[in-house]
Amino acid sequence: MGLKQEKIQLSNFDESIHRFGRVTGFIAFILMLLFPLFISVVFGITPDFLLVWQPIILISLVMATFTFTELVAYQPIIGTGGLYMSYVTGNVSNLKIPCAVSSLKVANINQGTPEGNAVSMIAVGVSTVVSMVIILLGIILIVPLTPILTSEALAPAFNNIMPALYGGLAGSWMVFYWKQSITPLIVGVVGVFLFGLTTPYLLPFSFVLSIWASRILYKKKLVGK
Repeated sequence: MGLKQEKIQLSNFDESIHRFGRVTGFIAFILMLLFPLFISVVFGITPDFLLVWQPIILISLVMATFTFTELVAYQPIIGTGGLYMSYVTGNVSNLKIPCAVSSLKVANINQGTPEGNAVSMIAVGVSTVVSMVIILLGIILIVPLTPILTSEALAPAFNNIMPALYGGLAGSWMVFYWKQSITPLIVGVVGVFLFGLTTPYLLPFSFVLSIWASRILYKKKLVGK
């Protein structure tokens, strides 16, 4: 008895997002490669590829699992369109994800739904424009603001931006989904303090174990509708 294969039908909207995302992503990739090539040609700098390839391969091996895990874990949160934009403009974990999560919470829409994907995509787009405006203002005002930004009074604030940001986001989600939050919290604490794991190594374990634990909770009807 053969297995019946069903082709997943995408809507015209989803197809247009994939088509536009692939084209713009390819263009961005070419432009990123052209910049160092332009610098090399203009200034006559030729890198030693025997020295360059070794760190490239090392970094690629380290980031391979981390990147794959991000692609699988982030897509339900920011949607397909948001994911394309995020990987072109950058600042995925420290800007795009928090904006998408906050927008979903404010709109009271579940992630992974068509509505959630639309809200997340708008949030990612708006955050991209806002960040570009802020960067432009930063370039203009960097000289007069340098004494203030480098003052000792603001040093503790800049050193704790990421813990404060993700602590607030994680806390709000853990209140409503505390059962699903137990496993990643334990994995994170044990991985960091007991084994000294960093994010590229810790995220895949946390991702897999969290899905496994949530599935057990769902089968036992402890979570979900």
